[in-house]
Amino acid sequence: MSDYLKDKYIAFLTIQGEHLDALDSDLRAIMNDSVSSDGSVHIEYLIRYDGIGVIRKNYVEIKKCFDIAKKIDRVFINLKNKESHLSKGKNIQIKLDSFNANDCYLSVADDDEAWVEKQFKLLSSRLDKFKNKNSIVHSSIVNLAIQLLGVLSGLFLSLILAKLLAPGVKIQHSFFILFVSGFLVFSNLWTFILFNINKARIKLWPFICFNKKPLGIVGQSIIGLIITSIVFWLARWAFDILKDVSGIITK
Repeated sequence: MSDYLKDKYIAFLTIQGEHLDALDSDLRAIMNDSVSSDGSVHIEYLIRYDGIGVIRKNYVEIKKCFDIAKKIDRVFINLKNKESHLSKGKNIQIKLDSFNANDCYLSVADDDEAWVEKQFKLLSSRLDKFKNKNSIVHSSIVNLAIQLLGVLSGLFLSLILAKLLAPGVKIQHSFFILFVSGFLVFSNLWTFILFNINKARIKLWPFICFNKKPLGIVGQSIIGLIITSIVFWLARWAFDILKDVSGIITK
């Protein structure tokens, strides 16, 4: 391996055409400065968009794909030299993936520590300028809130459905049987529901936004307020049902 390596995760960025141009300009400047020491240094680009992947050494062709794409999944830029396949020499990787946070990173490697430090600082500073607020909606606090509100919603819905269906079920303790049955069904479906919630969350707030601005804090707050209001409305209905049930039990 190269003697020195610096890397970091770079999720939650907005990449538009001018941002990609700026990255390419930085990498070309690095490549041109490196020609005197290693003439084999070159840049490769990969873009996956609209169900197809394109690999080119010509940035102009990649930019054309970027501009016409309806949906971009990932962009990968790699500055390397002839020794890179041996994990030696100069190697810069910038990986940007809409749907996989673990595949969004900047990596700089070389045998020259000063070169690694300089280029990593330059590119890291550039990428930091593209940050957006999508990290909020993917934070551990939001994950906890989704889990808590989801389970409570299942509980409230089970109570409401049991109350609505019980009069039509002519068996003893029909309300309690329907409530327990409903909550058991929800519990088994929750993993599937949570998977689709997370899928929708990534679609609305991808780890890398290409060619469009994501919903900002205002949009996130509005959606969060709507969901919270719905849960509180269900909660009030469910608590009214519990009052009625507790009154029946205590008689």
